[in-house]
Amino acid sequence: MVKKKTKPASKLTSLPRRLLSKLSEAVELVEQENWEEAHPLLIELGEQLPDNPDVLEMLLIACNEVGDRLGYLDACERLLPLHPDDADLHLALLHAYLSNGFLAHGQRAAQVFLEGWPEHEDADEVRKVQEAVNEDLRENFRDLEMGEDSAMQLALDHEGMQLLMGREQYQQAIKLGQRLIEQYPRFAPTYNNLGQIYWLQAQWQSAIDIEQQVLAFDPENVHALGNLARFSLVVGRGEDAQEYARRLKASTRPAAERMTKTVETLSYLGDDQGIVDFIKQAEKNDEIDPDAERVLPYIYHLVAAAKCRLGDEKGARRDWEKVLKVDANFKLAAENLTDIKRPAGERHAPWSFSLGYWMPPGLLSEFAQFLAPLARKSQGKNAENIVRRFLEKHPEMISLAPHMLERGDEQSREMIMLLANAGRPPELLELLKTFALGQLGPDKFRMEAAQLASDAGLLPSGMTRMWMQGKWIDVLLMGFEIHGEPEHTHSRPVTKLAEEAVSALHESDSKRAEELLEKALELEPESPDLLNNLAAAYEIQGRKQESQALAEQIHQRFPDYFFGKISKAQMLTRDGETEQARQLLMPLLERKRLHFTEFDGLCAAFIELYLAEKDREAARSWFGMWESANPENPMLENYRWRLSGWKELLKRR
Repeated sequence: MVKKKTKPASKLTSLPRRLLSKLSEAVELVEQENWEEAHPLLIELGEQLPDNPDVLEMLLIACNEVGDRLGYLDACERLLPLHPDDADLHLALLHAYLSNGFLAHGQRAAQVFLEGWPEHEDADEVRKVQEAVNEDLRENFRDLEMGEDSAMQLALDHEGMQLLMGREQYQQAIKLGQRLIEQYPRFAPTYNNLGQIYWLQAQWQSAIDIEQQVLAFDPENVHALGNLARFSLVVGRGEDAQEYARRLKASTRPAAERMTKTVETLSYLGDDQGIVDFIKQAEKNDEIDPDAERVLPYIYHLVAAAKCRLGDEKGARRDWEKVLKVDANFKLAAENLTDIKRPAGERHAPWSFSLGYWMPPGLLSEFAQFLAPLARKSQGKNAENIVRRFLEKHPEMISLAPHMLERGDEQSREMIMLLANAGRPPELLELLKTFALGQLGPDKFRMEAAQLASDAGLLPSGMTRMWMQGKWIDVLLMGFEIHGEPEHTHSRPVTKLAEEAVSALHESDSKRAEELLEKALELEPESPDLLNNLAAAYEIQGRKQESQALAEQIHQRFPDYFFGKISKAQMLTRDGETEQARQLLMPLLERKRLHFTEFDGLCAAFIELYLAEKDREAARSWFGMWESANPENPMLENYRWRLSGWKELLKRR
């Protein structure tokens, strides 16, 4: 097919100064053939300068290079009034219509071209194309009892409605659709287009109602069945969705008509085995048209994602590579193929659809409006109230959430995480718990989900069995807040003595610390923190028996004292009584807030416990959390060496 051949504009027209720099950048990118960066910039310039031929010509090239078929068509239509006598541009428009599947508009463009340039060197080729298109149109409208002129007008209006949809001119598209239904009440494509428009605007019930009207006169209409399965899943009617999908799979319509819609619908519903079985049967029956370039990449991308979820990673890679050979610009396949090559613990793949397929523009726009105040105000109750109001208005987000977590891309999963983190709705937090304990998504993402679930009390603090780095391991969950607020209130003289004593301990001047603490205890003898620091001073001096005796005394006199339990647990660990030590430590994980010194002591106690039990993996998990939360603690270096094997130590040397 003939394509528009043009070059970037060599000079800039007179423009506002604020746009000159953007246009200069666009020209430079086009000259460098950097289409990926030029394309979005030229789209923006095309909106700001809708009638500028320089911009439109460069946009035409960029859209062609990156495979933006609809953008290419839009650029052609906008350029043509500026260059009505350009035969190449008319040919480009013809190509654009046909590549987007708009046969009636393509036929009309071919007619205009032949009337204007009957002797053009490409005229014979265009005549052949026109004949083929006319035959396709006659086949498409053969069942409609109307004359050829009426059928052509209906085809033009039908495609016009689709063009309006693609340009997000929804109200105009709805008015055109309503007029077509009045004229042709049994023309199913108009109803299906209206269903898609209502879906794009998040008007779920209207979408369902209009599609059900199709089934009233065409019970096997594959587009209506597929759309109803999808819309039903969105609003939480899972059984209805499965029934529509069953009817779709059982449809006796020609394979070309039902192939894409069936695979797409089963992907949306998560029926991976159904997809693989369906495509195998279609291949066996030779029902797949190898010339269907517009749909084959999409179909085989969905098949690849299904295979990958079923564990056939090699088959998935082959299918994605096949897709990219047919269409090198197919982003979903390229992104999945890149992601699947990452280490197991870093993958989001496979995903069938991007965020916009789960949440249409109308819903995404409203979501952004709801959450805009969060950028200006503090979190907390305000965030919870905002998210609660959004979910009350759009309960479909609760219905969609498990599917977005299971089969969504990174953005889709982050959307659910954002809602759960900001609003803490119980339904979403429960879903995050299930997700965290599964095997989908990157390790880091599941850890964040697990932490949110733990903060909400849905997962206990401590060691939890999770899928990390491609295997099941015990991972530490921290369900408490670390703070630096004063924990003990002493009189001013005692506070001064205690602070000096702690400084002396940090400087290993245990004798000086002992003197200061004894003076403080004369003033406040019932202070467990002073006694605990005194026991530490004894320990540093090598007076282990005195230290242990004092620690035992502290635990008996102050049974609820945090550090008393820590010290007792450490003594039990050293004596080999690790199970008793664990019984003392585990209840401490149930606390919601810990002072940073309490956190340090807890980490050290658990590391000692797991080292005594020769469970280095669990000990390293505690060390990693400690290092992340308080990297400046001087005790870390000691434990770092103890946790490193001798081979690692030699490597460091």
